[in-house]
Amino acid sequence: MNKNVVRAYEAGVTILGSYLAVNSFLSSSLYHTIASGLGQLLRLFGIMTISSSQVSLVIPAVVTLIVALVIVYDYIMGKPEDIIDIYQINLLLLTPEVLSHSGLNWMNLIKKSQILVPTRNPSYVFFSGTVMLLGYLSLYFISRSREDLESLKQRGV
Repeated sequence: MNKNVVRAYEAGVTILGSYLAVNSFLSSSLYHTIASGLGQLLRLFGIMTISSSQVSLVIPAVVTLIVALVIVYDYIMGKPEDIIDIYQINLLLLTPEVLSHSGLNWMNLIKKSQILVPTRNPSYVFFSGTVMLLGYLSLYFISRSREDLESLKQRGV
């Protein structure tokens, strides 16, 4: 198979999985809690230089920028241990939305009130998680196949 086609597939799967993860995090109730808490904290200390509505616009840009930089780094490196980095971030971003559909009040374990409430359909959350896990598995398989091919070439097989 053409090497460029495989690299394009890798980039497409990584971008799709990361888009779904960032979208899930920004739609979760935890994000809204963090954004409003950050706005209140800035107002409390009097260091508010932008309005609280702009704080909620800055956080998505920062999260998206961090994920985009990790994607670019992982795409350039193309090693299994680098591919794991982006999917750890993606699964971390998906976790609040998955936990919001749980019947367990997991925040009560640290004596906090329930801050996670479902904001989206469970089917969409399941689809997002499935796409991310299948993307991780396929990219890991491709990366391992690439390593095995290089190993065979070095041994002259």
